[in-house]
Amino acid sequence: MVIHPASAQAAPVQTRVGEYVALGDSFAAGPAILPLKDLDVITPCARSAVNYPSLLAKSVGAESFTDATCGGARTEDVDLVSQGSGLLGSPIVPQIQHLSPRTDLVTLTIGGNDAGLVPLALKCAYRFSDEQPCVIGKLKRETEAKVDAVGPALRRVLRAIRSRAPRARVLVTSYTNYADVAHSNCSNQRVRGDDIAALQSIVNRLGAVQRAAAEDLGAEYVDLISPAIGHDGCSAAPWSNAARPILNLDDFSVAFHPTAAGERAFARIIADRVAGETVR
Repeated sequence: MVIHPASAQAAPVQTRVGEYVALGDSFAAGPAILPLKDLDVITPCARSAVNYPSLLAKSVGAESFTDATCGGARTEDVDLVSQGSGLLGSPIVPQIQHLSPRTDLVTLTIGGNDAGLVPLALKCAYRFSDEQPCVIGKLKRETEAKVDAVGPALRRVLRAIRSRAPRARVLVTSYTNYADVAHSNCSNQRVRGDDIAALQSIVNRLGAVQRAAAEDLGAEYVDLISPAIGHDGCSAAPWSNAARPILNLDDFSVAFHPTAAGERAFARIIADRVAGETVR
């Protein structure tokens, strides 16, 4: 149970969480950020032991914690299908199977793979010619349609979560602010400024879709885009990587995914929400 003890003081609310289950894709899983969870030696989910769900579980003092996040997950992998199998042949079951009527807190980051965000970003970053913008015409229209289609899929997922965990507090997060060519040290990315702007506008559009779905289904939306302004992949203190390199050897994080610092920041932001504090 999530408990908010009454207090007449102005001190931060102390929150105790019973059972916490994290759902979502690689943004939440923290692929390649060391150390990996022990289980991920035999599964392809690439979950970091210091991803935001793991850090959040410690921060809020969760009595029970299950990290069901998995790299490559789509909305259907949360509630409908098994997402492949591990090296020993055991299936990666739909993530909501880890929920129960005892679950008190659920976090969910999903939709980016439905919309094809990372392949699109890499397509724009690694191409032979930049004579014209990357995200235009038919590709732009198709991508926007995929983003908008996340809305109904996310509503289906949230209904399934509510069915299996009727008393849980459900927090749906956005993705983040990835790259800003206004930074002078972003020249090594070799990505057009209008492409970066277009890519981020798509992430922002998806955030609006996630917010609307969360509000419609009685969940809470946590914005991780606005707080990350100034912490993009081209900044001195990045919370996410830009396009290059594909694998950042400084902390083994992946292009267009959170850095270790980003996972820490996102855990703090979400913990503030859980505790009822104002996000700084």
